[in-house]
Amino acid sequence: MRGTLLKFSLVFLMVVAGCGKARDTYLESQKPKKNVSFPHTENWSAKTEHGLTSIDLGKESCASSSCHGEDLSGGYSQISCDMCHTTYPHENGWITQGTHWQQALAVGTAKCAECHGKDFKGGDTGVSCFNCHTLYPHQEGWTLNHNLYLKQGNYNTSGCATSCHGTDFKGGNSGIACFSCHTSFPHPPGWVNWDSTGHGLYLKTYAWDTGRCIDCHGQDLTGGSAGISCYSCHSTYPHPAENLWLTRSETQFHGNVVNAQGSPSICAQCHGTDYLGKNTGISCYSCHSLYPHDNDWASYTHGDYVNSNGDSSCISCHEDLRAGFSLNPVLYPNCQYCH
Repeated sequence: MRGTLLKFSLVFLMVVAGCGKARDTYLESQKPKKNVSFPHTENWSAKTEHGLTSIDLGKESCASSSCHGEDLSGGYSQISCDMCHTTYPHENGWITQGTHWQQALAVGTAKCAECHGKDFKGGDTGVSCFNCHTLYPHQEGWTLNHNLYLKQGNYNTSGCATSCHGTDFKGGNSGIACFSCHTSFPHPPGWVNWDSTGHGLYLKTYAWDTGRCIDCHGQDLTGGSAGISCYSCHSTYPHPAENLWLTRSETQFHGNVVNAQGSPSICAQCHGTDYLGKNTGISCYSCHSLYPHDNDWASYTHGDYVNSNGDSSCISCHEDLRAGFSLNPVLYPNCQYCH
């Protein structure tokens, strides 16, 4: 009886051992091919555990039907990766097909920062967003400081004119047009020779509204954040307020400016050498019909004019035609200066 019992015990142990070995073999075959600790550690949900492991071994280490599924949507565990992080694991073509920018816009770059670091320079992944696009994600306070960045780069906007804001700066993939904040910058590419004539033609289109320039060039147009003063090219434009520029009793009266310059030629830059308007469309003669005088005025024309029309129209500049004068004697002499 004892012998029979002993034999049965040995057979039982062999069977149990065989079943245990078979179970271990089965479980081993169902484990991911790479070495992921299972059961998972107590702190497995922390990104320093499963996150760094998946980075180290690859997301395929999680992708099996017995664990999280071939597509990582849950598998046998019914725990989908998307339950915690909606944009990772990244789908095929994440970079090459441009999918990641759509996700970044949809969920916000804060989701990217969880893996790529608060400064987006790599974080746990070691993959910096700036490896591919040097300016995005924009740094904190970008909307207030991007003008300084552009200034440092001599206002080279090529970094903005990409798929992000579009080659026309009207929004591109971001849907954010540069012109939604500053209406004339980046300066319109359609206006050729912006520095020489383009900006003048642009202002003419908007009835010379220099208010469009003040955000960058300053309230007084002497440079502002751009550091480029309008007066560095044309010393008398933009003109002072109309009530100062056109009122003779004011020190900023345009006649005083011409008098100080010693010649009305300073006006010719904008109003044309014939003073008929040029780019401005404003002729000097629309206010004073005789001035600026033509080239033959002093020698011949003024005599004929006075003989025909009298000297009343001359008095506005030559206030005292006989006894003296109030303006520059070279520009505005009295009659006795010559005869």
